[in-house]
Amino acid sequence: MSKHSVLSPSGWKRWSNCPASLKEVEHARLLKLDDSSPYAAEGTQAHSYAEQVLKGKLDLDAVPEDFHDGVALYVNSIRADLEFGGEILGIEKRLKWVTDVRVGGTPDCVHRVGNCIVITDLKYGAGEYVSADSMQLQIYGFLAARKYGKKTDTQIELRVVQPRYERDGLEKIRSTFWDRQELDDNVSEFLLNAIEQIETSPDLRKSGDHCKWCPASRLPGMPPCPEHVKQFTDLLATVPLDKPSDLATLSETERLKKILDSEPLILGLLKHGGCP
Repeated sequence: MSKHSVLSPSGWKRWSNCPASLKEVEHARLLKLDDSSPYAAEGTQAHSYAEQVLKGKLDLDAVPEDFHDGVALYVNSIRADLEFGGEILGIEKRLKWVTDVRVGGTPDCVHRVGNCIVITDLKYGAGEYVSADSMQLQIYGFLAARKYGKKTDTQIELRVVQPRYERDGLEKIRSTFWDRQELDDNVSEFLLNAIEQIETSPDLRKSGDHCKWCPASRLPGMPPCPEHVKQFTDLLATVPLDKPSDLATLSETERLKKILDSEPLILGLLKHGGCP
């Protein structure tokens, strides 16, 4: 398992919705299950090149062709601010919340330009759109402002650079701007509410889109999630099970109709993590 804070910004959807997923993450860690993938490895490599270029350890022209354009878009978006008097505050520097050290993460780059602290997040994946106002970036901004902020820093920019996302005609560089105090208040409230739920209901399970980031859903070798078992059982109970003799009497058209009528069940199983 890769190393992350217990309450990492990247996993906010999972742990804020399903406190019991923290036990699943720990279970997967103890089992030493491999959570790597070709996509994750590709993203890690892109981040490594970007970090080396920003730190002056690698020339941008030396980045391999397969990664060059994406890394260049990210690096140049930061360098443009530096040309206007900006300064780098941290590159791949780990940040933690002193109120609860379980909350922590590593933003790709934090820099300051004027009275604004900028968090730039390189998202190398091409398949899933990432919003610039996601709670992941908000938490990064919250932590960065508390770590690096001066009294004169009144704004926070949350910037996503997603060079390979080609759908929907969206810009590959997207930003949202926050008043510093507004962001601090918003994230503080979110974290305190989520932590209260984790402390008071550690066994609470809730299924949803966040399940795709849980080891119980995506790692071979993990026991089935009890919530998914319940979802599967409930969905299965909605299907009228015919006797084999009854099915034999159906015409080919009628059999096809029965298969198509089962679509809600099939989609439901896929949505809730599949058959346990």
